[in-house]
Amino acid sequence: MYKIFSVKKDTNVEEMVKKLINEGFEYISTFEKEMGILDFCRDLEVILDGFIDANLFIIIEGFSEHTNYKNLALHEITVEQLKTSLTRGYSISYAGTNRLLQSIGYNLNRFNEYLNEIEFNEEEKDFSKMIEKLGGKIINLHLENTTTWNPQSYLDS
Repeated sequence: MYKIFSVKKDTNVEEMVKKLINEGFEYISTFEKEMGILDFCRDLEVILDGFIDANLFIIIEGFSEHTNYKNLALHEITVEQLKTSLTRGYSISYAGTNRLLQSIGYNLNRFNEYLNEIEFNEEEKDFSKMIEKLGGKIINLHLENTTTWNPQSYLDS
């Protein structure tokens, strides 16, 4: 299971994330140890929404129902909150597999050696909403006009 966090500004965690961004791959194990996530972290995504006074986010995979992790400098957020807060940004290419970002719905493009540009796939989001709406209308129309429901008839037309 993974959790998404926004990093609170002017905290030691913000400084550690910035240090990870600046120092690179060699700092990851030190970062995980200092954050207290070394024992359970299986994947780590570090995300920023820009370059100047950036808002920072981290996604940590490896939580279980038995994981007791508290850090006052981190604010846990939902996937929907991340999507709303971050439609476009950057992920640190060496800090994780990027699998978590892709599973949430972000497209990744190589920005440079150290960064990936990420963008939430708005078309996918809009298409999903459209399908939900159409699906509901089709079912409602069909149920109003017929006594049996045959989904194949809609696929054939």
